[in-house]
Amino acid sequence: MKLVVLAGGGGTRLFPISRNNCPKQFSNLATEKSLLIDTLMRFDRAVSPEDIIIVTNKQYEQHVLCELKSWGLEAVHVILEPAARNTAPAIALAVQYCEDVLKADKSQCVLVAPSDHMIKPKETLISAVNKAEIVSSEGNLITFGIVPDKPETGYGYIKAHKNNTDKDYGYYDKTGALLAYKVDKFIEKPCKAKAEEYFSSGEYYWNSGMFAFTVEAFKEELHKYCPEISHLIEKGYNHALSHFEQMPKISIDYALAERSQRIAVVPLHLNWSDIGSWDALYDVLAKDTDGNALKGDCVVIDSNNSLLISSDRLVAAVGMEDVIIVETNDVIVVAKRGESQKIKDLVDLLKKNKRKEADEYTKKNY
Repeated sequence: MKLVVLAGGGGTRLFPISRNNCPKQFSNLATEKSLLIDTLMRFDRAVSPEDIIIVTNKQYEQHVLCELKSWGLEAVHVILEPAARNTAPAIALAVQYCEDVLKADKSQCVLVAPSDHMIKPKETLISAVNKAEIVSSEGNLITFGIVPDKPETGYGYIKAHKNNTDKDYGYYDKTGALLAYKVDKFIEKPCKAKAEEYFSSGEYYWNSGMFAFTVEAFKEELHKYCPEISHLIEKGYNHALSHFEQMPKISIDYALAERSQRIAVVPLHLNWSDIGSWDALYDVLAKDTDGNALKGDCVVIDSNNSLLISSDRLVAAVGMEDVIIVETNDVIVVAKRGESQKIKDLVDLLKKNKRKEADEYTKKNY
């Protein structure tokens, strides 16, 4: 198996820790490791370092190489995208790298994972990966669906084919145990009413952004549904890399997953978060008895259900409730819990006002 880790994005909803010149995947927001290193080590029982490919933007080269060196993972391969082109071109380039450089044959399974998610326990994830590898060997493209624990409006959904009157609704191992469901459709982020409907039905999963497929199946579907990328990688990895900027900006969901007739979903019943906001980080961090999540040099008095993160200085809160306070060496952000999605609007405002803090800071945090 080959593992492709996507590490080219630059999140703005976790400002001021995550900025354009050093996005969230290089920060250790929840553990002593960065989200990128956490991702690599999450799959250490499934793949060895020499079978891992990180795809990242060329501006993040030194961040990636420093992270790999710090954790003794220099054997990991790194592909530098000349420009940001979303996930479909990035994955296609990595698959061609597997074939041309790593000499993977067409039946080789390729696992794709974002670099900025939190997933526990990893034993449950690896079990699901093993199921996906079996189903992908039959020529299917596999996505991983998170079993929802609430009617969330911030994630896309996958509707599984769970028609009990249809015996051909899934894929099974030799003992008859279900490995994966066929997919009926993908749904964009829903409104509250739809999210509640999806949650109560038991037929829907959150779209995790992880995939598995063989080299052959991926290239066949890419040729069928996205020839503008396919014709570039068919000429080889070096040609695809040199012409990467000619590829369309399109996600793997739009390019293949939502169009292919060979999609299956492996359910994942575990703790998962894409850490897409400070509210999402608060949800996964350990709390004190008053519901406060504290990271760094923080002190609270008579405060409840708040998130405090300190980088350089003491952060103290008195009489606070449901607030977010994040301090770096050059920026302090204070927000109400439940409103952290609007931090993207704050970054847009800073960019409009040509504030350099929107993109860079003077030193790496954490």
